[in-house]
Amino acid sequence: MASKFFLFISCILFSFCANAANMFTVNNINVVGAGENATEARSVGIASGETEAFEILLKRITPSFVHHALPAVEAQNISSMVLGMEIKNEKVTSNHYRALVNISFNPNSIKNLLKDSGIAFIEKQSDPVLIVPLASSNATDNQTELTDMWLQAWKQIQDNSALVDYKVAATDEAVTYLSAYINNNSAALGNLADPMVAQAQIDYLKQKYHVGSVMGALIYPLPSQANQPIISHLISLDNIQSQPQRLAFSAKPNDTPINAQLVELATAIDDYITRNWKRSVTERKSNNLKITVTVPIEHLVFWNELKKQLATINTIERMSVEQVNVHYAIVQLHFNASYETLVKQLAKSSLYLENTGQGIMLTQQNQPPQWFIQQYQKDDTYDNFFEG
Repeated sequence: MASKFFLFISCILFSFCANAANMFTVNNINVVGAGENATEARSVGIASGETEAFEILLKRITPSFVHHALPAVEAQNISSMVLGMEIKNEKVTSNHYRALVNISFNPNSIKNLLKDSGIAFIEKQSDPVLIVPLASSNATDNQTELTDMWLQAWKQIQDNSALVDYKVAATDEAVTYLSAYINNNSAALGNLADPMVAQAQIDYLKQKYHVGSVMGALIYPLPSQANQPIISHLISLDNIQSQPQRLAFSAKPNDTPINAQLVELATAIDDYITRNWKRSVTERKSNNLKITVTVPIEHLVFWNELKKQLATINTIERMSVEQVNVHYAIVQLHFNASYETLVKQLAKSSLYLENTGQGIMLTQQNQPPQWFIQQYQKDDTYDNFFEG
């Protein structure tokens, strides 16, 4: 089911719209600095804030499977890519500095950096998609209240999303009908329990919010015991006349208020949508990328065998050796698919790309490194991508 739902997410979000205004801006960075005087403290704080924002931005616009290989950039070079900064709540003493800052980066500088690193990235926000917050009819005592809290949680996601252009449906007659229809509430529907009527409500919402696709976020009754999770289903509503696809999510129980737990649950759904959309987009950006890697050389036989291995990987169009000595070789790999595909194909030969802080290292390992296991387990691909 997860793989089918991934295809659904990819299809509805793949086409692009205009650049998001806040896509290359990172908000609410807590800046703290110390120095011998106020000027030095401010400089230290701003530099650390720029570095933090830079790292957040790169991870925002790249798929998670390349985060281990993102380029390492020195602080002064990061500062040169800053386009502007908004400073709030500034507090300055003789040797300490504290502020809350929003930092905007030059889009072209960031794009060129990633292109030079051979890493595919997101350039524009997705087409708009409508989220319809719904509550299960089993929540009979507090369905309206729960729906409202769930709606507010999605409003927060909408306000903070830089990549996926969410629209959130307010409760109206169409949403009320869909809630009853999805909950199979025959008492509320009467003789109107008709898939064609439900589809008409979906079409109405598409026109009202100017979107191409609609997803329902169905929240289930709040658990009666504190140690039980809150559960939601993400439902494809584009073709409600067929059996809608559903994907379950849950928020681990904790001591935070219910509102905060609902935001956590909505965030988990948003993470899933965003992660798979980024993967979908970058997999299609197969325009002859290249990446420079350093290869440790144990002995001449190892080097010769490694070159033969690389020649068998069909993603790699050619390999250029830029420098070689008794300890290492610097190699430029030209590949014609996504970076993720390259990583997967290298892994089949027990070869892994890792960022050492001094560039990308290509190493041969008997067991997958921890970052590889964690990432591909998270993305539901590690268990089966070796097949076929």
